[in-house]
This record gives sequence, C-alpha cells and structure tokens, in this order.
Amino acid sequence: MDISSVSWAYLAAIVDGEGTPEFQFNKRYKSHLNVRAFPRLTVVNTSYPLIKWLKTTFGGYVQVHKRKTVKRNYAGSCSQDWKKCYEWRLGRRDDLKRVLEGILPFCIVKRERVMKALRIINILEKMPRVIYRDANTLPLRLKALRMATNGKSISEIAKTLKLDWQNVRYWVKGSPNKLEEVELFMHCVDELKTIPIP
Repeated sequence: MDISSVSWAYLAAIVDGEGTPEFQFNKRYKSHLNVRAFPRLTVVNTSYPLIKWLKTTFGGYVQVHKRKTVKRNYAGSCSQDWKKCYEWRLGRRDDLKRVLEGILPFCIVKRERVMKALRIINILEKMPRVIYRDANTLPLRLKALRMATNGKSISEIAKTLKLDWQNVRYWVKGSPNKLEEVELFMHCVDELKTIPIP
C-alpha cells in the first residue's frame, strides 16, 4: 500500500503531539549481556476514527481503555467516568522501521526519540538471533574461542582459563562460526549500551 507524504506528515504531527516512541529493555540491561530491546510506537486518543485510520493505514493493533477514577471534592469523594480511550501500538520491527523512517522528515518534537528508536532497530537487525542461556559467560567463551582459533587444544584452554574441559569442548565446537557470532553479539550489546535510555 502506497502511503502519501500528506499521511506521513499527519502521522508525524500525531506522534509529536500524542505519540510515544518507546524503548523497553530487560531489567538487567545495564549489567547483563543477554540484552533484549523492544522499541515500539504508541498513540493514545479518545477519537476512535483516528485510531482506526492509524491501524488501517500503518498496521499494528488497538487496545481499548475504559477508565474510572475517583474525584475528591469538599463533600467527600465520588467516582467519575472518563471517556473511553484507544491505544494504537506498532511493535513489529519491519512495520515500525518503515513507519519511523516515513515520519522522520516531518517530526519536530519527537525527532530525537524517533532517531534513537531507528538506531536501536538497526542494531537489533544485525544482532545474531541466538539466545545464550548464561550470557554472563560470554567473555570467557570469547577467550576460549579465540584460543581455539589460534590452535590451542581443549585441555590447554581449560587449564589456562581454569574451566571444566567439557564446557570448553562444548563452547569451541565449530569455533570459526561461533567466534564470529559471539563477537558480533557482544559488539551489538556494547552498541545498545551506548544509547541513553530515559
């Protein structure tokens, strides 16, 4: 579906006023190597036609929020119903990247956040899709892999790094590919850590 520049400009205005380019990281983001990042774009509004247009034009999904709050006054407290509001969310990486790139030329207020979200997406795109169960061992794995690539035997690596030889054997199996993968993974983690997250 072709989206006109008018639609991109209109969405940029909505994002500047009502939208939030968000970044969620796992709790151990600062200290843990097993980094997971979840950039997404949200717009909350009480106008259903607007939210429906966003979903139809740009994809994503919609959540409905019915809010009831307690209003306090001199006579005590009474509950007050607020208008139903709708939340449009876009989190699928490909769709999000396309939308953020489309609105970037038109954004003014949230421009820096949009650029930051795009930077995170670009890092995530090159990050290997491998989940390391114990990511804290990655620096040791990297040393073991480098030593194996330089011709060291499993017993030499285990002795030098004071590790169990079975762990070393598991880590260095297919070492040239694994070395590349671990180096790239750690490089991506380091890049993510340079992005200041409010």
